[in-house]
Amino acid sequence: VETDLDKSFSDINISQKLSYNAIFHEGDTLFKSRSFSILLTYYEKYAFDNEDEKLLFKNIIVSIFQLQLGALSENVSRNIEESLFIKNNLHLDFFDDLGGTINVNYDMAGISGLKILAEKDFSSINHHIVKLAYAILENIYSDILDYKSLIDSNWHYLYNPKNEWAKFSKIVVFLYTVHDYILKQAADLDENNDGYYNDIKEIQEDDNFEITTIGTTNYSPFISKIINHDIKFLNGGTSIYYDPYLNSIVENDDESNHFIVPLLFTQSGTKPMTSIDMSEKYVDFYHELLDSDVVVVIGFGFNSDDEHINGIFRQLINKHDKTIYIVDTDTSSEMNKKNKIQTKLKIETTTNINFITINPEDRKSDGDEMWYKKIK
Repeated sequence: VETDLDKSFSDINISQKLSYNAIFHEGDTLFKSRSFSILLTYYEKYAFDNEDEKLLFKNIIVSIFQLQLGALSENVSRNIEESLFIKNNLHLDFFDDLGGTINVNYDMAGISGLKILAEKDFSSINHHIVKLAYAILENIYSDILDYKSLIDSNWHYLYNPKNEWAKFSKIVVFLYTVHDYILKQAADLDENNDGYYNDIKEIQEDDNFEITTIGTTNYSPFISKIINHDIKFLNGGTSIYYDPYLNSIVENDDESNHFIVPLLFTQSGTKPMTSIDMSEKYVDFYHELLDSDVVVVIGFGFNSDDEHINGIFRQLINKHDKTIYIVDTDTSSEMNKKNKIQTKLKIETTTNINFITINPEDRKSDGDEMWYKKIK
């Protein structure tokens, strides 16, 4: 920054140069952001060699502004809708309808930023400040586009297409869009890259181990490319479809003449979990874990939204005293980590919970041994 702008990093501040109209005054906190100050200062002062990148940079900044203005406008319109008048002693019935005449244009507020992320690949950007701006925009969307909330608040429209056709269509299109995106991402992955899946493949070839079952909360089929084993997709997957009319699981999207959707549900007790097919998968997975000597957990956070899976671990630990190994990168004390797990899982004892702390770069524990060698 100091090389490009010939200015001390700590001196870059736009909070004294820019402020919104009084109606949007709460949005002025954005201008106190050092990162955002740097973006605007670059656009104002820096001479880009590539005009296309400067245009992209401009569009990213505009998209960030639009997102903020959309959020601010939503607050303003909601406040007006709830209380249009400062003083109202007439209480006429049509007053409640007047506030609804003020609406936010959400196409302007968010679509342009999504379009940038969809059409422009991060790896094709050369300048470091444009890369930073792109990453900031991407992070904003990853925060505000809550996949779980979107699914949870719209899934029920799958069961009522006759009365809610538009909303039914939206959730169906959304699920197929996510489905196609996941498949595209999985197709770009290199199965020869070193990772946990490859480690599990090595375990299969090690005479000291026998894998009884594998469950995953990922939707991607990529794991099946590397590991030759029956995989339990505990939250659904790209090869699994759901028939909301019959509340049943369909393995192939050509097998039904009903409207069916990719089974990509999140963790809050949605109706597909009551399907007999899905229930069988959970019961089978539980009994296979029960028949194992140890249970190994990699990359699972035991979060409250995963309670349908947490319940399996809770039963294994509390009722059957099963030994659990958790592979993680957290270097804090084992007692601290056990306390966190005990709180999350609501378990009575942590005696049989073991941690294998690894270096994320090579997945080795204690510097020289692969994590699975630590399993007794």
